[in-house]
Order: sequence, then structure tokens, then C-alpha cells
Amino acid sequence: MTETELSGETNHETDAERPKHNSGHEHGHERPFAVMVRTPAGFAHEFPVKPSTKVHRLLKEAVAYFVGQGQLQPGNYRLVDVTEGASRTLTDSSRLGESGVTDSSMLSLKATDPQVDG
Repeated sequence: MTETELSGETNHETDAERPKHNSGHEHGHERPFAVMVRTPAGFAHEFPVKPSTKVHRLLKEAVAYFVGQGQLQPGNYRLVDVTEGASRTLTDSSRLGESGVTDSSMLSLKATDPQVDG
């Protein structure tokens, strides 16, 4: 055995690193959380999600909810992370955990269609 193996350093480092490198693919060990999504008009609602939830799934659910409530016009939207004044558009195909979305995140729907006065 090497000195490193005897000291157990390698095992301790590996065990300590595992939680930090959770890729979100271990669905059974995910902790669900709620994320706040708001419309361009300022209506807001919390949606239950997991770190492995795809951005496009939350987007579809949020648009359907707000349209159903009469708080949003049907159309094409993107999710933007506006936490603490930031403005970062989330990639539809990414997972919320990979995108840095947490229970303290504030997401906003942003219209991608040109605005038409009616």
C-alpha cells in the first residue's frame, strides 16, 4: 500500500467531492424546491421543480399557468434569470441545476415574438 492509501486521503477527498459534483442525474436523491417565475406585467407564481428539471419544461408549465389565469398572452417566451438585477437568458435544453437556478432565484418570462399593437 502507498502512503496515500494508508492515510485514507484519497477516499476522504473523493467522498468530500461527490456532493459538489452532483450532475443532477441522480433523480432519487434530488431535493425539490420552488422557484418564482413572473410575467412581463409583474404577475408571479412559485413552481415546484427539481435541479434536473429542464428549462423548457418549466417554461411550458409557466406559460400555460399564466395564460390560463388570463395574466399572459399566448406566444413564444424565454426564461431569464433576473436574480439580484442580473439578466441571463436560460438555455431551453439545460437543466435548472446546471443553469444555477436555486430556490432563491427569480425568473422572468421574456417575449421572443415582436410586439404588435392591436
